[in-house]
Amino acid sequence: MENDGGRGHKGELLLAAAKRCFLMHGYRRTSIDDVAQEAGVAKGTVYLYFKSKEEIFRAVSSAVIRKYLGDAEKAASSPGTVEERLAGALEAKVLTVHALKSSAHGQELVDSSHTVSGDIFEASYSAFVKILEKILEDADLSMPASEAAWLVFRAAHSAGFSPAPPPPDVAEVQRRIRALAEVLVRGLTDPVSSRPRAAARARPSAAARTS
Repeated sequence: MENDGGRGHKGELLLAAAKRCFLMHGYRRTSIDDVAQEAGVAKGTVYLYFKSKEEIFRAVSSAVIRKYLGDAEKAASSPGTVEERLAGALEAKVLTVHALKSSAHGQELVDSSHTVSGDIFEASYSAFVKILEKILEDADLSMPASEAAWLVFRAAHSAGFSPAPPPPDVAEVQRRIRALAEVLVRGLTDPVSSRPRAAARARPSAAARTS
């Protein structure tokens, strides 16, 4: 996944402006002039930081992905049960996509089939699944955590969808993710484990670990 190239504060401001333009108008209808105007800078300033509209779009997509991966990592390392941490990590990704879909063109930024940045989003799958795997290693599973993580990843895709409009709101998506995490961990847990059901063991708080 591409990084921000060390563009600094001005580069971040340009990316924020570009993101607003892409969300409002989509990739095809957004121009470098639009980004410059939205950022309140001269067109030449944009070219000091980015070579093309394609590079800007890829940088915006990368920033979105870095943010949700970072949030998922925090959830994975937080105190709580496997189910709670798994739900937190899934929310980081699913709610990001759900929020972007509320705009006319937000889906483009996280679409693995998009011709400009789809490869970036698709490449992020492995990093996200690794986070899920790290969480699931704390449960007594009936299969390898690496395989279970991919099953969870695929199952969670439907949490933000609805068979008919309107789409579910944030609270409903969160409810679905939490229910899904409970069901999946229960279903993937080894039924012949000698440990109690609490085998989906909780990660202790920082205070408890240092006491």
